[in-house]
Amino acid sequence: MNRSIVFPNRKIGPDISFLVPVGFKSISENFLDISIRGWNRRPKNSNLFQWNGGDAVGQMFYNFFYNEKSSLGVNLGVRSLYKGDLEGGSTSFGEGLSSGFRWDYKLGDLMGLAIGAEQLFQFDDKTDTGRDIYVAISKAFLNTKTDKLFPFLVLTGGVGTGYFALWDKTKFGCTDLFDGAAVDLHKYHRLCWGPFGTFSWVINEKLSTFFEYNNYSFMLGASVVPLERLRFTAGATIAESFDDYKIKNLDEIRLFGRFSFAF
Repeated sequence: MNRSIVFPNRKIGPDISFLVPVGFKSISENFLDISIRGWNRRPKNSNLFQWNGGDAVGQMFYNFFYNEKSSLGVNLGVRSLYKGDLEGGSTSFGEGLSSGFRWDYKLGDLMGLAIGAEQLFQFDDKTDTGRDIYVAISKAFLNTKTDKLFPFLVLTGGVGTGYFALWDKTKFGCTDLFDGAAVDLHKYHRLCWGPFGTFSWVINEKLSTFFEYNNYSFMLGASVVPLERLRFTAGATIAESFDDYKIKNLDEIRLFGRFSFAF
């Protein structure tokens, strides 16, 4: 469900990534999952919790078709969630409206494949969160020497466009299809492909940690489920593509976070 793992007892667990899509088959029921995410841009000589002047990004995921082996859903993205007098309210509510899809398939009890896109179809010219088309595979590795499920490792890898292909040294297959990558409001970028992946450590039904490479940045994060169907994910960006992945010092590290709730 979105970036979260769901257990056989239908309990929605923590996220196992931030931007990288999960490859497992989606839950076999209709669901609407709403998430709000963001990170601080960290202006030079500012403190770690400096507000970035933005107003977060919203996403909604709806799963409308499913069977034992596969599922199909749609997603909706909104770049601007607030307009008002407070900092970050200069853009109109609903700016950057976009949509996409997700099809996924069960490759086994512990493995899945997903093909999809986020921000694929854009209804205005205000989206800079990436035209993220992707192919992702996830696999869980359980400890077969014990009856205990936790903890266990999940590996996810794949290729994608938009924000998943921002590093010049790994870009390939560039094209002008779909009117470009949509990663910048002021400069045109071709739609290219690049690799991504995560290592996720699921500690229990309510807690996980992960290390993510999304071709835009390296991230260390953790996710917790404080209430049923509510997930909170946060962490630090430790290196970014624009700086050729130079490890950030403590004065440069940026924070990221997301709230998600399922209906």
